[in-house]
Amino acid sequence: MRRVFLTIIVVLAVCLGFLVWRCWLSETELPLTQPKEELPKAYCVFELRVAPIVAPERMPVYKSVPPRIETTTVERFCETFGVKGEIVDRERFYFVRDGQKEVEIFKQPGTGLMRYIDFSRLGLEKNIPNLPSQEEAVDLCRKLLAENAHLGIGNEVYAGSEYFEFVHFDNSGKELEKGRSAISVGFKYKIGDIPLEGPGAKTTVTLGENGEIIEYVRMWRDMEPHKEMEIIDPDTALVEFKGRWPAEASSRQSEQARLLTRVVIEDIYLAYLTRTGSKPQEFIEPVYVFDGFYRVEGEYQGKEIRSSEAFKFTVRAIKERME
Repeated sequence: MRRVFLTIIVVLAVCLGFLVWRCWLSETELPLTQPKEELPKAYCVFELRVAPIVAPERMPVYKSVPPRIETTTVERFCETFGVKGEIVDRERFYFVRDGQKEVEIFKQPGTGLMRYIDFSRLGLEKNIPNLPSQEEAVDLCRKLLAENAHLGIGNEVYAGSEYFEFVHFDNSGKELEKGRSAISVGFKYKIGDIPLEGPGAKTTVTLGENGEIIEYVRMWRDMEPHKEMEIIDPDTALVEFKGRWPAEASSRQSEQARLLTRVVIEDIYLAYLTRTGSKPQEFIEPVYVFDGFYRVEGEYQGKEIRSSEAFKFTVRAIKERME
């Protein structure tokens, strides 16, 4: 079983490496002392499960403005979460430590990260009683943002909630304990009707016993309109998306292929792409987002291969690159 599992991993690594590196499969040259083995040719079949979208000819590009962060901002933030300690002014951010509680607030131009964390409570693999329900957790988070204007930006969009769950086993594999240690609630943002994607535009609040806040993370850059730019049409974006995968199979090739990747596109939409809030980003540009899943099916060395994975790819929407 272990050998079969390792074989599957190796095959998937070879056949799906294009997702990151955009490589193509070819024959592998083995040492002359061994016979030459031909790897199966990889093909793709694309399935569009969404109606064609209508995109504008031009969209604004936004430019981030320096965060308006001062020591008084840090003091107010720390007071909200009961953190007492010296404010350390580092080159890129302010930092405060109070025992196992920490605060980071970035001030570097192009960034936008505010974070509070209680390490003594976050990440525990311990069953915590009196955790709020998902509905209660969302209500508590909305109340937190409503009563503390300095935490939110005013247009948070609820994105979902999830429990931190764990399972403990003994040496024989017998389950000893399982449970929940916290619940996390996420919010996203929009510019008008256009969503912001990526790690740099979201708020996450993690709650513990009796709804106590054990982590708060906000990633958001203040920004202003820079200029409107011409964007590529959706068909061109689709062609570029397909170019990131192995060759699209003809009907005959799809019937004969030993390994076939079925790429199912369930949604296509325009968004603004953001980097993580701790890294500078000068311009916030529009992108096309392709959302769906791919499924690899076929046979290799007598073993049946079946694997499925979700994806969310972005394709740059503006025709000209920003300087």
